[in-house]
Amino acid sequence: MAGKIAFGLMVPITAACFIGMHLDKRLNTTPWMTIILLLLGVVVGFSGLYWMLKNDDN
Repeated sequence: MAGKIAFGLMVPITAACFIGMHLDKRLNTTPWMTIILLLLGVVVGFSGLYWMLKNDDN
């Protein structure tokens, strides 16, 4: 269960960070896309964590 939680948080946050850095380089918007997508990744990660823990109880 701990591995699922760590993986479920790590993947969206890491992916959002890398995509944000790539977009910042291409669009010359440093650091705004990274910040926005990182925050979005955190929200998605914790939403997934909540959903995972809620469904695990059933």
